[in-house]
Amino acid sequence: MNSLLTRSSLWAILLFACTSPAPEAKIALEEIEAKYGDQYKFKLDGYGYLLVTAKDTIDDGEIVEIYKDFVFDENGNNRGTATPWLNVYNRDGEFLYQLAFDPQSSRFVRGNQEFH
Repeated sequence: MNSLLTRSSLWAILLFACTSPAPEAKIALEEIEAKYGDQYKFKLDGYGYLLVTAKDTIDDGEIVEIYKDFVFDENGNNRGTATPWLNVYNRDGEFLYQLAFDPQSSRFVRGNQEFH
């Protein structure tokens, strides 16, 4: 019974580790909330998604800047946020599109699939 408890505890720890945002992500989240919090609500889902919900209208150029500010530092280096996808929602919570960075082409790409 004791070994079962140990295995259960290990699974709980692994699940928590996989769904808990990296410390870098928490710092980046605080920074984008301070900069863009008047226009957007932010949430880290723990599975590699930054969820961005507009409070009013959406500026697509600003969404790209939010992604850059969240994932990259001021020198363009990856912060280590471990968040490859940014999902965009309108003020009613309806999914609009997904933004990701393609390192092969060094471009931001939009997708219409909410989760992978």
